[in-house]
Amino acid sequence: MYLKKISILFAVLFFVTLSSIVCADSGVTVKKDDPLFPSYGTGKILVRIYTDYFCPPCSAMEPKIEPVLTELVKKNIINVTFVDTPFSKASVMYSRHFLYIMNEKKDFELALLARSVLIGASLEKITDQVKLEEYLKNKGMKLKPFDTKPTFNMLNVYLKEDKIHATPACVIDQGGKVEQYSGGPEILSALERLKQDKPDKVQ
Repeated sequence: MYLKKISILFAVLFFVTLSSIVCADSGVTVKKDDPLFPSYGTGKILVRIYTDYFCPPCSAMEPKIEPVLTELVKKNIINVTFVDTPFSKASVMYSRHFLYIMNEKKDFELALLARSVLIGASLEKITDQVKLEEYLKNKGMKLKPFDTKPTFNMLNVYLKEDKIHATPACVIDQGGKVEQYSGGPEILSALERLKQDKPDKVQ
């Protein structure tokens, strides 16, 4: 199983650093149905995908799970939340720009495209903000900056509650029954099994 593992010490330093960067109280709260929250679909099964743009196993996994996620969302089986897990130095910047793109237009297919474009930028080892924004613009991505602290606050709650220490990871909550999966093949298999569930009826 190929995972991007981090030591306990690094995990502690990560959460302290991330909190100091993105968890300052801005006096604003974000709800799951808020346009600034990266959650998509109306299904009752809650799925949280944890990845880091600079994690090779994550980059390899995302194209494989995209069609499965698309089917599950379109059939109203799941509600999926993308929780960017910035274990790498530049990943917070990447996460922020993903949210900027979603703030311009919150759309599931655009979210998948934006993530693919950002992974492409990471493969080119772009770590400068100006160069990243130029790269995104050249790829047709529109940015609408906003205060991302409230969104990061909520995502950080998930990170802590789900005790994520390696990527890729996936948490599936089916009516309170919570299961966690790690590694691309295991996550893909878990998502494939959800296709057997009956979709919610659309009123």
